Amino acid sequence: MGTTQIGRRGFEAWLRAALQPATLFGLMTIAACWTAATILISIERGKTLEAAIQQSESLVRLFAENTEQTLLGIDRTLLLLRKGFEDDPDHFDLRNWAERTALIGDLTIQINMVGPDGYLGPTTTNYSGPPLYLGDRKHVRVHVDSGTDELYISEPVLGRVSGRWTIQLSRRIRGPDGGFGGVIIASLDTDFIQKFYDTVDLGSHGNIILRNLDGVVLSARGVFDRGVARQVLPPALRAALARAPAGHIWGNGQIDGTSRLVGYRASKVFPFFATVGRAEGDILATYLQDRNTYLAAAALITILVSIAVAGGTHYKIRLDDVQREIVHVAHHDILTGVANRVLLHDHIDQAFARARRHQEGFAILCLDLDRFKIANDTLGHQAGDLLLRQVAERLRHCIRDVDTVARIGGDEFVVVQANVTGSADVTPLAERILQAVSAPYDVNGNPAVISASIGMRWPRLTEPPRTSSSSMPILPSIVPRLTDATISAFSTSRWSGRH
Repeated sequence: MGTTQIGRRGFEAWLRAALQPATLFGLMTIAACWTAATILISIERGKTLEAAIQQSESLVRLFAENTEQTLLGIDRTLLLLRKGFEDDPDHFDLRNWAERTALIGDLTIQINMVGPDGYLGPTTTNYSGPPLYLGDRKHVRVHVDSGTDELYISEPVLGRVSGRWTIQLSRRIRGPDGGFGGVIIASLDTDFIQKFYDTVDLGSHGNIILRNLDGVVLSARGVFDRGVARQVLPPALRAALARAPAGHIWGNGQIDGTSRLVGYRASKVFPFFATVGRAEGDILATYLQDRNTYLAAAALITILVSIAVAGGTHYKIRLDDVQREIVHVAHHDILTGVANRVLLHDHIDQAFARARRHQEGFAILCLDLDRFKIANDTLGHQAGDLLLRQVAERLRHCIRDVDTVARIGGDEFVVVQANVTGSADVTPLAERILQAVSAPYDVNGNPAVISASIGMRWPRLTEPPRTSSSSMPILPSIVPRLTDATISAFSTSRWSGRH
């Protein structure tokens, strides 16, 4: 049997064992486990992202509202101070009013008044230098020719008096004639959002940013390396603001290479918009832990089930091998491996059945080895057994796949030849067998020569002998001789290899 055939049969045996219900159930369990894990992971990710979006939109709304309240509070104080000055400019004491309103503190670092000539007037700072011209500042110039009375919020500027980055909140002062009477200015520290940032947990890569409508950064906290007074407005955020005044986007890491979920909100009161960014890694940290847990559980179940399936498959293969070996031993001669009497009877029964149904003839060749006893006695029983195995192997090479060779006694063999129409079909086989059996043997280095006598019978299909697998009368009448009743149903020939 070739290596390819052995491999194919081994694979077929493995496949039969693998397709057992227990194996299929195990594979279904593994598939169900991974399906469930995939679904759970997908659900967890969806819930995590949905919760993150809701949290970001809530935080940015609080951030924007907190900033609006801060600016409104400062503006109310500016309006109060302006009214005090306009009512009695000659007796107005800015420091006294600032202390009474408690405006100067952590957020507002100073209040200045600029006269209609553009020079610094009353101030809460300790500036004592030469007259300081501020008329060139945008937060001053914007009020000179303006006919409206609105709070102006500047871009961050580096203070000439304070030397710090501040946002200037300015209001126009009306003169006695109703014309331009100067500007009152509150300087807001650009770090004023620090308090809000400290109250929220945005993770290690989160940030909050306040920009004006041109995209200039007014204030920022968290992971942001561009600083204030820079115009940083990613195209995706600009497009989102054009679609809706509030919402969220997924940033592509343009700021610092970190992908973020960015909630944004434009103020309805002042010309600014706020953003709150949370890094995708921080958002998904808990989800990733859960995902790894699900995957580890699925992998563990897969390993355990695979071990069980492999063990079951191996056991089934071994069991099938044992069963096949039992069947083989029950139907084959232990010494030579050819068919024994049981399998021979079965094949003869099948041959008779085909003969009755399809008129297919067959022949039975009975071999008796000549001079085997001499070789057995001379060389020993072990050598005799080896010689019988060599004879059986030569007989196997003489017949076709549809034929059968069997050992029914010490040195007696039977060959059942299928598809026989007459002696002309049997003679070539008998001659091949005689020639093969009579060729010299090498038995453990010792030469041996034997021969064979062959008696042949084939049934007359007009009167087939009665036989069945349950009562097997045919075999004893063939070897060593047929009974008279059986002979009547067979034609007979005989060959001898004796010299």
